[in-house]
Amino acid sequence: MSYINLNHLGEKWFELKKQRMKNLLKIAPPDEALYREIMLSLDYPKNKVNFLELALILPYSEIKKLEERKAIEKALLYRAGFTDDRDGLPEDFDFSLIIFVRSNGAGKKFGKKG
Repeated sequence: MSYINLNHLGEKWFELKKQRMKNLLKIAPPDEALYREIMLSLDYPKNKVNFLELALILPYSEIKKLEERKAIEKALLYRAGFTDDRDGLPEDFDFSLIIFVRSNGAGKKFGKKG
């Protein structure tokens, strides 16, 4: 009778996560690396790439400048393509960077707001 060693699988999974974070820390500051990992963990597996794209076009360094929760929420929604409302966002906010949501709802892509 064969069995699955869950402890071994868990340790292997954890080592992969650690290595990914080590690699990320080579190219990003710790707060940015943590932010990207949090964004990756927020959604179902089929949307992980979309959340990573959002983290890349609205990096943590920009979020820190916003300070207020409502402005952060609006910036995330704007860059994700879910709102056109610019009220409350700073004048120097780059309004050209958004992820377009396709009309059928199946997938997203980078785009420029016209």
